[in-house]
Amino acid sequence: MPAVGFHLAFGVCMVGTAAFSHHPWLSGVPFDPVEYFLHSLTATVMGFAFAFGVVVRFLQREKTDIVGRLLDGTAVAAATFLPLLMATQPEIMGDIAKQLDNQTWEAPIQVAHHRRWLAFDGLRIPVLSLAYEYEAYLKLGRMEKANIIRQFLQKNGRIRSS
Repeated sequence: MPAVGFHLAFGVCMVGTAAFSHHPWLSGVPFDPVEYFLHSLTATVMGFAFAFGVVVRFLQREKTDIVGRLLDGTAVAAATFLPLLMATQPEIMGDIAKQLDNQTWEAPIQVAHHRRWLAFDGLRIPVLSLAYEYEAYLKLGRMEKANIIRQFLQKNGRIRSS
């Protein structure tokens, strides 16, 4: 029954991760570091609960259940490998192409070109340039966010006033 406990924790944390956002849902609402922390905490616990639940289920399976054991091993490998890959290669998180109005596909974004590194509390954190974020918000039609970034960039001499 330990696998059931891990799967229950996974489900509860999935609800928590959805309930706590990593950024405000509504524009004009200030960033809440407690909510961000709770989102990160529940997402992390959810990942561990999933992996441990699958490992426990793997150990509970009969040795003759080869297919089930292979699927369990694949799930744990993916749940371990993909987050590590995204942590070491953050540019792959932006490798999703978007379909354009003319039904063609946008080329994948070259994230490395737009990436900047910030130092914070002894850590190097990858971020996207504000100029790139401005353009992205324009493409998404999120004019309020785009204007906030444009005003900041103009105020700090990063772009000319138009």
